Amino acid sequence: MSAILLDTRYLISLADPARAHHLTAVSYLREALKRSVPLYLSAVAASEFQVKQPVTDLPLRNFEVLAAFQHRPCHDGGFADAEPPARRQ
Repeated sequence: MSAILLDTRYLISLADPARAHHLTAVSYLREALKRSVPLYLSAVAASEFQVKQPVTDLPLRNFEVLAAFQHRPCHDGGFADAEPPARRQ
């Protein structure tokens, strides 16, 4: 496995101990960290998560945050300034 793109359902299970799959989500996180597999968090998934729970409830230090449109990691754990891609001519 070369990398993992995290989705909203996984993030909710990871952050909420009351969810049925919380322990599985934690187990996957630990295994990915143990194997040094990059974990990518898209701006879309972060935004969806933020609707019901603060995104700061997530272990952001373990994720590479992908900025909207640019799809590049922000190594400081934040979101990069996003600009739409240039139009093709």
